[in-house]
Amino acid sequence: FNTYGIHCLERTSETEVIDELKDFEKHSLEYLKNSTNLIFAPNIQSDLLKFENLERVKLMGCLAEVCVENGAISLRTYFDQINKNVEVCVYEDAIDTFDAFGHERNEVINNALNKMEANGIKILRKEMK
Repeated sequence: FNTYGIHCLERTSETEVIDELKDFEKHSLEYLKNSTNLIFAPNIQSDLLKFENLERVKLMGCLAEVCVENGAISLRTYFDQINKNVEVCVYEDAIDTFDAFGHERNEVINNALNKMEANGIKILRKEMK
């Protein structure tokens, strides 16, 4: 917590899966990390190598401009490095950022989405009805 304040502590409500995603939890993998980049979480790289038929990784979470962005771009770079054709996706409506004076939520999230998209991340957007 030297870089960011105390947040998302293991076994707290901040790390619980939201109700809308509970049905998918049994089909997901969880990695505990101690940085803003999931690619350095224990076992993730070795686990990714085990999935021979892996075609797509879908990400969601907080903070859009830190953990989500770092993780998505690093996954894209990792798959490129190992010559594995895996699509990295981020759900636009399943990411967020923090609330603070001078921290314009929509601008911050849009900047993060634009940066991820420029780095080869597919942004999954709701279809207009």
